[in-house]
Amino acid sequence: MHGRVRTFVGCTLVFLAFFLYYFQTSNLLPVGAGPDWKANNDAVEFLYVHRRLAVLPDDEALLNYTAYGSTRTLRPQLSYLTAAVMAGILPGTGENPHVAYRKGSALLGALTVALVFYALLVLFERSSIALAGSLLVGLLPQFSFLASYNNDDTGAVFAASLVFLALALIFRRGVDVGKTILFGLGCGLVIFSKPTAWLILPTVLLFLLLFVRVSRRQWLPLAGVALLACIVGGGWWIGFNVQHYGIGDPFARGIATTIGEQHRRLPEERSRSFADQGYSYSDIVLHNAQNFWGRTAMSTIGKLDWLRLDMGTFQYALYLLVFFVAMGGYLVRVGVAVIRAGPPSALNAPGRLGFDGLLFFAVSFQLAVYTWRNMATEVQLQGKYLLPTLLPLTILFFGALVAATTWLARRERTLLSTRNLGSALVGLFTLLFVLSHLDGLFNHVLPYYRPPAYELQASPLSEVEFDPRGIIAVHDAEITEVRPGMLQVQGTGPDPWLVLDPGICKLVSNNTIVRAVLETSMAGVFRIYVDPGGGFSDRFSFGAPYPAGNSEILIPVSAPDCQGLRLDPATAPGAVRIRKLSFTRLRIRPPG
Repeated sequence: MHGRVRTFVGCTLVFLAFFLYYFQTSNLLPVGAGPDWKANNDAVEFLYVHRRLAVLPDDEALLNYTAYGSTRTLRPQLSYLTAAVMAGILPGTGENPHVAYRKGSALLGALTVALVFYALLVLFERSSIALAGSLLVGLLPQFSFLASYNNDDTGAVFAASLVFLALALIFRRGVDVGKTILFGLGCGLVIFSKPTAWLILPTVLLFLLLFVRVSRRQWLPLAGVALLACIVGGGWWIGFNVQHYGIGDPFARGIATTIGEQHRRLPEERSRSFADQGYSYSDIVLHNAQNFWGRTAMSTIGKLDWLRLDMGTFQYALYLLVFFVAMGGYLVRVGVAVIRAGPPSALNAPGRLGFDGLLFFAVSFQLAVYTWRNMATEVQLQGKYLLPTLLPLTILFFGALVAATTWLARRERTLLSTRNLGSALVGLFTLLFVLSHLDGLFNHVLPYYRPPAYELQASPLSEVEFDPRGIIAVHDAEITEVRPGMLQVQGTGPDPWLVLDPGICKLVSNNTIVRAVLETSMAGVFRIYVDPGGGFSDRFSFGAPYPAGNSEILIPVSAPDCQGLRLDPATAPGAVRIRKLSFTRLRIRPPG
């Protein structure tokens, strides 16, 4: 009993520490800093105001829609429901509800870290490893950022971590009613969280087939208990969808498609996959086209805000090391066990290797589906979709550390015991996780959101020398005249635009001012679209209105990368002469 009390106290302290930290960061993060914040807030707003789930099309007029025509109210609602409940019980909600909604993510993030602590305590029975693992997860820049703004990824990571904790408990201590309830509840929450968490379900099925052994008399009652807990945890959401959208639409995908087609403002051709761009799996996976692996790693570890806020070498190197030690360390452990190159230990026993093999599969499968989606559906290099398997990766990492220190201590016959050597290594990584987070916070995050005084330095204007060969696509328009420094476009439809040769991207940086001198037959809006690697979208479009006649406009342009540039010179049929188009790159530097 004494051990249980210590475990409870440890988990509680970890939860409280991280909840208070995330609570504070959620207060300080600027409104709008989190991706898709309007869509996420809209989903919570509906739950908070109406105290029920939205039903489409009945509630269609009460919602806001993204450029893709989607609404978050048709997604699984775990994170949003948690946010609405937290906003309802916290004081000051009416003053700034958008900040109040973030407290749901803070709660789910802190609960996730506490689950990590408990799971590592169960598997390794060492509080130092449990604490180090909590810091690994809780201080990961991307995870701590997710825990600071309203989103549905924190729910996915929490629910998946709860299921993996249940699997660890069953693996170490066997099946009973309590663990069965925990397992079923976790599976229900996974269903109710986000499709990125659903990807752990094949691992769960394999675990049940390989590790769960119960008598025939126990099987049916335990299965019933698990199913009931799953329904209570979130499986009821499937029944809700069947009730309102029919037996053929249990996950509300059909109604989401219908609503999306009605409200979509972004042309479908702008949602492009790697396959649409002509890349193969070999190009992406083996040849790292468009820096697929680098951008994935950076966004998983910490490319924050709207993928604009980079971390430093310290953070990227440390967490890449964690990944490679975790995945490579497991393969080494298997190799050592196969050739019997080392003394037997708990970590290379067949049962433990089999359990960790399932964790290895979970991480690999998550990464494989992420790659497939970018290849076949739409390019979205956002590593947060990989975070539901953060707990398995953490378990594999510390498994590799413990196995390595055990082997080293026995081989070298050092004066240090295996436990002392392992404690020193775990202590080193604990310190590194803390220092990495502090470095990222004070040297990257705070300067980004609260920059000191700066001077603005502009490069000389670079004028575009128009050339017919530099115009690679035209829509709803005709090019009537082209010569160096001048381009005349005759709009023939409601959406005239032209795509320039990607070589023009050398003129575009994170901070660019575009100067356009125009002569037009009508008033309109001149827009510039930047393709940062995933196609043209409204997210990276910049424009300025102009009157009929002669005018000069300045357009600020900012994008994390430039793979292509599109000009939308008008919003209706008519003549537009671009007499000059010039770019100047801005540099923001400390004064002096």
